[in-house]
Amino acid sequence: MRKITLFVVISLFLGLSVTFAQKKAKQFAGTLTFSITFDGTWDAATLSMQPKEFTVVVNETQTKTEYLLQGVSLVTVTNSMDSSTVILINAMGQKMYSKMEKAAALESVAEKAQPTINYFDDTKTIAGFECKKAEYITLDEYDDESITTVWYTTQIGTPAMNFAQQFDGLNGYALEYTVDADEGKIIYTVTEAKKAKVKDTVFMIPSDYEEVSWNEFKAMIGG
Repeated sequence: MRKITLFVVISLFLGLSVTFAQKKAKQFAGTLTFSITFDGTWDAATLSMQPKEFTVVVNETQTKTEYLLQGVSLVTVTNSMDSSTVILINAMGQKMYSKMEKAAALESVAEKAQPTINYFDDTKTIAGFECKKAEYITLDEYDDESITTVWYTTQIGTPAMNFAQQFDGLNGYALEYTVDADEGKIIYTVTEAKKAKVKDTVFMIPSDYEEVSWNEFKAMIGG
């Protein structure tokens, strides 16, 4: 199979995986639209190639996140029932998918230092959800701290959806957060939330996608 060079795009996308918290009486189901804005000294040509939004379809146990960028469709499906993650790529007609089972997710989590999470009483409303503030602190390969300010809600999802995702351990679903980059900051914010019934078929793998093993997939993206 032809190797696809999508390391930067996929690495960014995998970092967009959403996080969830304690289940309430009425959890949100439907579609969330995230805007992506850039602050700093970004080159105009670079900015023109970047996506400006992505969508997340969510019910109480699964999420489906879809990214569109320069002819490439990138989809991530998470399932809290079996702690799996499926990644689907359609690169100009070349369609493939790979599934990270729970064992691989456990290995991924074990390889990383546990984050430090500081919670605050600050609140604000985002897309109709009441959110609280947290600092999510991780260590990079040089043991330097990376602090991400997150605004999260507890009205979406279940605790199991956090497993092996970007904000593993956070007590809520991140509706707004900022990622630092060399050129400045990338800000992700939910701008629209549409309630709807979400069928399980939304999360199924299309029959015309070719399966690739998780190890082979990681090699393709330089992981």
